[in-house]
Parts: sequence; C-alpha cells; structure tokens
Amino acid sequence: MTLTVIEKRTYHRGGEHSYFQDLYQAQIERNEEAEARLQRHAVEYRAERAGVELEAVFGTAIDGRGDEYDFEVRANWTPGSGGYFAPPLWLIERFADIPRPAQVLARLLPKVPLPRGAQSINVPVLTSSTDTGPSPIDSDSPDTDLAGTANENPVVTIDGTEDVPQQLLEQSPQGAHLDWVIFSTLQAGYDEELERQLLAGSGAGQILGLSNVPGRTEISYAGPAKGTTLYPILGQAMAAVGNKRKVPPQAWLLSTSRWAWIGTAEDTQERPLLVTDNVGSMFPIGSLVGINAYLTDAMSSTKGGEVPIVLCVPQDLLLLESDPITRVMMEPGSGTMQARIQMHRYAAAITGRYPSGIAVVSGAGMVPVEHF
Repeated sequence: MTLTVIEKRTYHRGGEHSYFQDLYQAQIERNEEAEARLQRHAVEYRAERAGVELEAVFGTAIDGRGDEYDFEVRANWTPGSGGYFAPPLWLIERFADIPRPAQVLARLLPKVPLPRGAQSINVPVLTSSTDTGPSPIDSDSPDTDLAGTANENPVVTIDGTEDVPQQLLEQSPQGAHLDWVIFSTLQAGYDEELERQLLAGSGAGQILGLSNVPGRTEISYAGPAKGTTLYPILGQAMAAVGNKRKVPPQAWLLSTSRWAWIGTAEDTQERPLLVTDNVGSMFPIGSLVGINAYLTDAMSSTKGGEVPIVLCVPQDLLLLESDPITRVMMEPGSGTMQARIQMHRYAAAITGRYPSGIAVVSGAGMVPVEHF
C-alpha cells in the first residue's frame, strides 16, 4: 500500500503511550490495542529509519522530521515485525546526543549501520600505497603495485537485561516517562560494554580494542609516578603517531583519576603542569600537549594492574551498529512477579586499519591512581 504520514508518532517524547508498557501488554497479555500500536510503530519506524539513512548519505534534512511528528513518507511498506521490537528513535537519538561517561570513544568514531546477516566485517589493510612524484617529459610515471592483507573484524552481540516489577508495567500511569527510565538503564549497560571492548576487547568473540591492535606503538613508562616525568613520555607517543601515521593524532583517552592526577601535578617551581583550557564543556575535558583529551572510565579495566593512556586518530576507525532489539519475558522472574526486559544490539568495529595511528602508554608507572 502507499503510506502518507504527517501526524504524531505513536510513541513520542511526552506522549500518552509507553512503548515498553505496550510491548509487555502485547506479548504477555495479548492486548489487541497495544498490538495495533506496536504494528503502527513498526511501519513508522521502518519509514523513519529509511529517511534517517537517506539523510546520512545525502546530508540533507528529510521533510519535517522532528521529535514529535513524522516526516512525510510515500513508499510501499507492508506492516510487519520490522521495527516492532526496536525502541522509538526519539529514545535512541536522545541518548546518542548525551555525552555519557561510559560511551566516549564510541562517540568519536564514524558510524554506519551494520549490514543485516553479517558475521564479520572484512576490510583490506594496505601495506604499500600509490607512488607519486615528478614526471619529466618522455619518462615513465612513478609506479607501485598496491599490496595489502585482510583485516577481519567480528560482529559481536552486546545485550542488557532489566528486571521490572510486573506491577510497574501494569499500573504505571500512561506516558513516555516509563520508556525513559527503562531505556536509560538498558542503554547505560550497552554503552559501558561497548566502550570497554573498543578500548580493550580481545578480538576473539569481542571487538578488537585499541590496546590490543597488532602493530600499535607501545610506549613504556616505568615511573617514578610524577607529572614531570610522564609529560616527555606523552611527547614520545605523539611523535610516534606523527612519524608513522604521517598525520597528527586527534584524541587522548584516559581515566578521570589520571586526568585529576595530571591536572594537580606541579613542576619544580610548584606551578601546575596543566591549565584546564575548556570552559563549560566536558567533551573534550581539555587538552594535553595541544591534543584534545577525553575521559573514559572504561579505561580502568584494560590492563591488569595498569591503567594506560591511549592516543589515536578516531577518523581512522569505524563503528558499525545494528538497531536495538527488545523483548519481554515473564518466565525468569515469574516467581517474584517480575518481567524481564532485554535489549541487544550487534556491533563491529574496524580498529586495525591504521595501527600506526594508535599509541598506548603503559608500564609500571601507570598503576591506578586512587589518591594523591
């Protein structure tokens, strides 16, 4: 059929209906009205998602797309389950816009939708590049054959679970506030695990984290743990990226405690080594040696007893994510009258395309900073 929509979305911010409440009523209680709203949401979601992807490709706004009203869509859609189990886009977009402590590196990376059915994402890593140079008259042009190796990146599943009292789903006042409460918890769990894997994932059933990319530059800092001795080490990491990658690094990634430690360190004249230069912004928090610094406390779990600092070029990397998928189950918590709401997403990241753009500062001098 031909669908033309210029009206309020079924589920919108401040709306009268809750997506998670309807999901519970449709799946558990077989409520026909809730089922109808979810079916309508499925059609809206698929149409809206298509518009968002077009906007990402062509860089232009879609007609009237807003937080409450759907843009106008004329397309042949058949109502079905596509989008039925996906939370409303206003929730997803709202949380993507907020600088959450657990999702920092993920926000810096270019993102594209994850293709359906993919088990891994393979990209070539070039080991030689195009040769260029002056070409005098009657002489051969510079010529170099492209050579490279395969780079395989697994698609991983990241899921979160929230046990919600059955009474909350059945008796909560109608409205989107319930969606906000439930989705915030599920999204926070996803953010934390995604960030941890981007930084320290093993690559075996996990995303290959920056700290484990083969060919990265490792800068060892043995101590003593003083700001004045760490600063030259940071300079070594910057120089390594510039010399090997041939572009300046773009981002430091470090824990909050490490930033506090550096920020309160003093030189031999008792002057602060670091003067915070950001005003009213926490993303980035400031700069180290002229490079933006970002605080990510998922860094604390990257290396045994050490908490490294990572320097990288985020534009070298790529994050691929599926839409969130949700479901409601009663069996696990039926004995205590709880409903289990589960959300999962599939994700993959291309982190090893330019190993020369990654430098990791680690070593005995990078022990966790608990107090100072």
